[in-house]
Amino acid sequence: MAHDVFVSYASRDKATADAVVATLERRGIRCWAAPRDVTPGDKWADAIVRAISRGRVMVMVFSSGANASQHIIREVELAAEHGVPVIPLRVENVLPCPNLDYYIAGTHWLDAIDPPLEAHLGRLAVVVSALLSGTETAATAISSVGSNAGRETAPLAPPPPPPAATTAAAAPTSVLSPPKPMAAPIREAPGPLQPETVVAPPPQRRHTGVWVGAVAAALLVIGAVIAVWLLGFGGAEEEADPASEPAAAAPSAGASAVDQPSPSEPQPERVGTPMQLRVARATPDEVKLVWKRPQKGGEVAYFRVIRDGKSVGGEIDGRSFVDEKVSPASRYRYRVVAIGVDGSQASTDTLLVKVPALPSSPGTVPSSPGTPGGSEPPACDGILTPAGECIPWG
Repeated sequence: MAHDVFVSYASRDKATADAVVATLERRGIRCWAAPRDVTPGDKWADAIVRAISRGRVMVMVFSSGANASQHIIREVELAAEHGVPVIPLRVENVLPCPNLDYYIAGTHWLDAIDPPLEAHLGRLAVVVSALLSGTETAATAISSVGSNAGRETAPLAPPPPPPAATTAAAAPTSVLSPPKPMAAPIREAPGPLQPETVVAPPPQRRHTGVWVGAVAAALLVIGAVIAVWLLGFGGAEEEADPASEPAAAAPSAGASAVDQPSPSEPQPERVGTPMQLRVARATPDEVKLVWKRPQKGGEVAYFRVIRDGKSVGGEIDGRSFVDEKVSPASRYRYRVVAIGVDGSQASTDTLLVKVPALPSSPGTVPSSPGTPGGSEPPACDGILTPAGECIPWG
């Protein structure tokens, strides 16, 4: 279904995001928000990319949770690449991390810190409607509702003698942009400014204390990321082994991606372990593996087969896999990893498979019990040894 607005949010801000969606859709503005609008069976990351590229406006619920989410940064980056304007709705008095500030440093935001939230959502609806109508830009739309303290510029007062000249009015105090002195002239403009013109404060005019705080926050975030990586995801990674990949590789982000839940939130249900991995067929040319879906745990997005520590076959939707790249009389260790829609992973135990050797003469297989005349060996529900012995699964 076509939509106008993509709503990006961290999982802890879901209640606020739901209120944003309800307010906009009551005014006839169609929204896209995960997980509500993710088609069952669709890959999460693909759905997020399509929704952002097809939307006309992105509303980002900005909070400390969004500030620490890598998924939110990816979504804002995608919006910038596709030319989709981003409206940050700030619900907490926090500074943006350096990666996020890179994309929204010159962007107006709407402050929704002071209650009631409904009043701020009403202004948000006015801004989004103006952008969708094409009559205003994001800057003029936000300035027209009197929000975004610290980044909007008030109409300049005309001093004599030039009747059109203006002086800058004092802007309200903002965490991200310090107030300007009253009646300080704007020297960047060569001539009179139109009322809709917005002059963003140059970075060099920010207070030293604000910069020190931003740098300290950035160092804390970087240190936390490095610590998490060293504790959980360090070491050399196999090229395509999902068991060694960080869970952040699975989509999950903002409105789009489910962020890591806070300790106070209920933990999402992780994907279960695939069951009864076994060999359905083993010949000198190929090995066929079969397994069953997990009976417990979260929903499975796809499976991945790992042979000797490396992925083979890519993403698998079914419950079987044929490995045609085997060598006769070789041994391989297989396991199957289930990838959940929430990015969690669960792996089976390792299954050791011995590939049969080629027959001693072309077209002839040595005789074995139950195979008169040296014809094809009987079906084996287990591991078939080179001598033709079938070792059933325990």
